[in-house]
Amino acid sequence: MYQLKIQFTTPARGLKPVSWLIRRILGTKYSHVLARWKGAQGKVDIVWEAAGDGIRFLGPVAHVGKYNVIKEYIVELNKAEYARLIEYTHRYAHVGYGTLQLLGMLFARIFRMKRNPLSSGEASQVCSEAVGGLLKYVKGWELDINLDVYGPDKLEEWLILNGPK
Repeated sequence: MYQLKIQFTTPARGLKPVSWLIRRILGTKYSHVLARWKGAQGKVDIVWEAAGDGIRFLGPVAHVGKYNVIKEYIVELNKAEYARLIEYTHRYAHVGYGTLQLLGMLFARIFRMKRNPLSSGEASQVCSEAVGGLLKYVKGWELDINLDVYGPDKLEEWLILNGPK
């Protein structure tokens, strides 16, 4: 068995205005969600996230001390699911980050819209959309939330109600 960790985080250092704003709007202690797992040999910790310059992998040297983990959910994977994890994360590696999409998410929240007016579909992703898509593909879970509109708070709510026990 393999473990996929879904981590809700905040930056470990420095003033990050976007993180601060997201936490204020969502009313959470975190502003970001990422996926973390051990490489196939079980030795290297790998982080996969949508941030600043797009969807990316971070190795252990790059992510040490970068985040404070506020909450974590562990999802058990069998060998076939682990293979889907590798496939999905490589398929979406370096897709652009949805900076405008964040603004669209704010508009959707304020005006109670069902669709993000600034979404570019799969051409760009925000953190909750990337991790939610990963969970759908790897585990086959039906997330009944629109991750193009809602952020990490709704993804966490879904995990609490429907995710790993």
